[in-house]
Amino acid sequence: MNKKRPSKLIFILGEYIVFSFLCSFATILFLIWASGVITENYIDATNAYVDMATRYALNTITFSAGVFMFVFSLAVLLRNKFSYMIEISNAVEEMESGNLSKRIDIKGNDELTDLAVSINKFAQTMEDNIALSNRLKEEQFNTVASLSHDIRTPLTSVMSYLQFIRDGNYKDDIQLKSYVDKAYEKSYRIKEMSDQLFESCKSHEEIKTSKEKVNCKSFIEQFFFEIEDYLENSGFETSMFVDDNCKNYIMYVNTESIPRVFDNILSNIEKYADKNFPVIFSADVKENTLYVIQKNTSVSHSEKRDIESNLLGLNNVKKVLSEVNGNMSVSEENNVFSLEITIPLYKSTENL
Repeated sequence: MNKKRPSKLIFILGEYIVFSFLCSFATILFLIWASGVITENYIDATNAYVDMATRYALNTITFSAGVFMFVFSLAVLLRNKFSYMIEISNAVEEMESGNLSKRIDIKGNDELTDLAVSINKFAQTMEDNIALSNRLKEEQFNTVASLSHDIRTPLTSVMSYLQFIRDGNYKDDIQLKSYVDKAYEKSYRIKEMSDQLFESCKSHEEIKTSKEKVNCKSFIEQFFFEIEDYLENSGFETSMFVDDNCKNYIMYVNTESIPRVFDNILSNIEKYADKNFPVIFSADVKENTLYVIQKNTSVSHSEKRDIESNLLGLNNVKKVLSEVNGNMSVSEENNVFSLEITIPLYKSTENL
């Protein structure tokens, strides 16, 4: 059990009382000496007799002056402490009114100082908690908005595949089964994102998912094949290239979130790409980094005004890529839109 430490404030108050007492005692001694000298000089000058009542009155005045000196000196010494107490009280009232950025100046080294430090720390903690709460709310909103936007992309794909099937827009049963499989895969992805959306509403924490090791070439070719098949059935001409050197590398990605990257790119192409020009995809390896580049000619600005903005989708792509230390950059020049994605790669022979 910790021993209770001596009160610094009481010790200081004791010092003030002793000092005030010494001032009072010195005042009384001085007045006694002064009154005695004055009395003797008066008697010598006038040969008059000073009676007991006069001497009693002088002693009373002397004692009263001593008491006054004690109270006055103590009040002067305590003035700073009372002023500091008032300063602390005013600061607390200001914090209560909502100004948590208010801080109390630290003065002295006693319990009032400790109180001021504690109040400042409490205000800082409250301010940090409010800032954290606001940040978590913003993150939750962004997560919900991101997932809500991303759900629409595979949903659109499912509807498109179902429309192909309904209209008989397939060559044979093999292609029909392919459309059914892809529609099922997209539907399952919608379910996963719906579960993530539900979890993000339950808590304020970002959804953390694990990474898997995949072969770079196989992984990229799979998505390129799906994108090519979907775009060509939607009336786009495509050009796909995957560097054969990709087969010698692996990458660590989240196989649940990375498809959202390509879904958003696909959504961007459908909204903004001009079908009269080819959509180009390429994947190259440079210095242990995968570069995925997508280019397309954009529709005219007059048509863009009638299309819903997809800035949120591109922001979602950046967020997903940041989870695997990747990055994304976009540019548009002479009506040609370019998107570049970079993801770190590792030699397949390395043990990581």
